Amino acid sequence: MGCSCCAEPSVRRWRGLPLVLTLCVLLGCTEFSQPLCDEADSAVDARLLGSWDFPPDKGKEEEWTECVMTVQRVEGKTTLRFVSSALHYGKREEESYLGRAVTIGDRSFLSVRSLNPEVKDPGWLLLQYRFIAPDEVRFYLLETRLVEAEIRAGRLPGRSRMIPPPPLLALLGAKPHEELSLTATVDEMRAYLAQHPDACFDLKEPILPLKRRRDDASPAGKADKPIAVEVAKPVQ
Repeated sequence: MGCSCCAEPSVRRWRGLPLVLTLCVLLGCTEFSQPLCDEADSAVDARLLGSWDFPPDKGKEEEWTECVMTVQRVEGKTTLRFVSSALHYGKREEESYLGRAVTIGDRSFLSVRSLNPEVKDPGWLLLQYRFIAPDEVRFYLLETRLVEAEIRAGRLPGRSRMIPPPPLLALLGAKPHEELSLTATVDEMRAYLAQHPDACFDLKEPILPLKRRRDDASPAGKADKPIAVEVAKPVQ
């Protein structure tokens, strides 16, 4: 699969809304070259469809207001389209993502990638999501530090290499640092999640809490209105 990720986190800035900043600018964010499931394996989770409210980043409540996430099914596919919309100092801004949901054991996972044309070769983020009520769902991010721990414990395939410091820093006494890379294939990653579904997710704090809007005319199951959208090709 090339379901590879670098455990030395790189910061990729997907400009836009609080969701984007929350998901993709965080250190410790692991990107995958392919989603956890393909079109044939993914399924439309009707519970996700419709319109949701989500909070802005902490400390940015005055900067971002009226934050809404709309989830629809891409026409003729099991892929979902997520559109986040918010007022940034009164100006409406939107950001779109593709998502593929899959259930492994009794856990629900979502692979998501940006549709922002300014983002070159966007990777896939892996989230776990849980409904704590019929109208409330929370998403949790796969964290690099937890992935590293699982690689060291031998539960996830990976490789290690030592990265020497730049010459000037070496003269100042800087030491080489270890870089861990996850080398699991899609099948290996799915098998791992079947055995250890929660080990790599920070379940203390959701990366994104959604609450269904009171004015949502399409509660779960009724929002399955296909939309036409050009699906970006998966990263090879």
